[in-house]
Amino acid sequence: MKTSITNILLKLLHAGGLAALLFGLPTANAAELWIGGATVDITPEKPVALSGLRNLRISKKVEAPLTATALALESRNGDNRLDTAIIVSCDIVAIRQGV
Repeated sequence: MKTSITNILLKLLHAGGLAALLFGLPTANAAELWIGGATVDITPEKPVALSGLRNLRISKKVEAPLTATALALESRNGDNRLDTAIIVSCDIVAIRQGV
């Protein structure tokens, strides 16, 4: 069963909030945390040259699908953005110039 990134983050946030309540950590006025994520299939439809090793190798079949996953985190205070972070993960060896 595949667990979404959002579900994992929500579980971590809940665990952190529970720890703060249990251990009496001080609380402060906090901004809202906005979380978004997406995963897309980036598997090539045609045979492609495979990276690695010395000899040119051309793919014959798809062993496993390739994905690109993005996670966006943003803290907001009303309509004001305070901090933003975007994390991207791609199932590829290198991201070439132009991408």
